[in-house]
Amino acid sequence: MTTTSSSSAINNISSQYTARKTDEDPLGKEAFLTMLIAQLKNQDPLNPMDGTDFTAQLAQFTQLEKTMNMDSTLTKMLESMNGTDSKDYVGYIGKTITGNLNTMSVSDGEATTGYFSMAQAGEAVVAVYDSSGTEIKRIYLGQQNAGTNSFSWDGKDTDDKIVADGNYSYDVFVLGDNGYSKLDTSVKGQVTGVTYKNGKQYMEVVPTGSTKTVLLDPSTIGSVGTSDTTTNTSTSDYVNHIGKTVTGQTGEVLVSSGVATEGYFTLKNSESEVLVSIQDPSGKEIRRINLGSLGSGVHEIGWDVKDSDGNTAANGSYDFKILVKDSTGYSSIDPVLTGEVTGVTYEDGYPYLQVSTGSGSVLMNPGAVRQIKES
Repeated sequence: MTTTSSSSAINNISSQYTARKTDEDPLGKEAFLTMLIAQLKNQDPLNPMDGTDFTAQLAQFTQLEKTMNMDSTLTKMLESMNGTDSKDYVGYIGKTITGNLNTMSVSDGEATTGYFSMAQAGEAVVAVYDSSGTEIKRIYLGQQNAGTNSFSWDGKDTDDKIVADGNYSYDVFVLGDNGYSKLDTSVKGQVTGVTYKNGKQYMEVVPTGSTKTVLLDPSTIGSVGTSDTTTNTSTSDYVNHIGKTVTGQTGEVLVSSGVATEGYFTLKNSESEVLVSIQDPSGKEIRRINLGSLGSGVHEIGWDVKDSDGNTAANGSYDFKILVKDSTGYSSIDPVLTGEVTGVTYEDGYPYLQVSTGSGSVLMNPGAVRQIKES
């Protein structure tokens, strides 16, 4: 039996369907109604229109109006489905993906909803950026609960002016003991559907450990899998990164059969004491590693896949945070890495970029990439 993808089916319909042009249809519903009224005004008062004939003509008018409306609806559907964002994402439904919840779109002054996840309750602030990376609005959300949260943006900048239609990014900052720190906006969850918002496709995703559905921009997807096995995304999706310099957040490692992918971070300056906090998918710290004094440059977290009780960690994805000691205590820094992409490889079914940092080659999840530059 031969099957056809939803994109192919849409293209077939589109090629066979020609939208009706109103200006080429002089006997449309407006003309029909005008003729009917004229007929009623000019009928012979001694021989008026039979009730049956009048009812039949009204039924014909109703059917014509429904046909015209259906024609308009089909035209809009085809325009939407055949737009620039017409990639078939239906095949992702039921799979587990990782991506980033850090984009919103604005259309006619209306912005899509923003989402973020917190391991612990706290006070949150959102910074919204335009396409150039300039902050245009800061939204104070106040106290937020642990888990998946959402927020609304009125589509206005700091001067209370409606922003131009387009795509915008955002960062979420959470208040802690040492001030505000940026929240990791990556998310892992199961795709339950595909929807359109402001003319753009989004994936409906239920994050792991949550019951709330969030909208994820497909362009932020870093990996795709199923509940039991992981399927490779096409290597060709990432080979165009080869030869370019990328900067990404590297605060994630994958554990499989007691072995973890390497975790790396960069220090801009020498630090007297550096700690690594390993956290499970729920955000709970399971291990703290003291790396001691480190100089500037790229470093490895050196996790032996054991928790604080000496037990081997279960298979899955784990986050790590870097804490450095200063005069006021410990502060968190983003585990960022910059280097040139030299190739693409797979680890446990997930695609990774091979990144050269000058002191060696490391693996980076494509979903962690925040900036790409020509070398």
